Amino acid sequence: KMGSAPPTTTAETPEPLSQDKINEYAKISEQGMAVSAWRDQILKESEGVIVKFTKLYQNINQANKALQ
Repeated sequence: KMGSAPPTTTAETPEPLSQDKINEYAKISEQGMAVSAWRDQILKESEGVIVKFTKLYQNINQANKALQ
């Protein structure tokens, strides 16, 4: 049948979150924040390493120039 309205379905009301689910979501959120902090720490440390290597490289270049 063309032009007939689709059957209407009653939308299910979502179940209220149980305390267990709330705790689970909170734990996942905490873990996410911990991972984020850990990543920031790694980025900071690797920046420090890059700075050290850059200084080392500059020192080697200066030493090479002095030797020439």
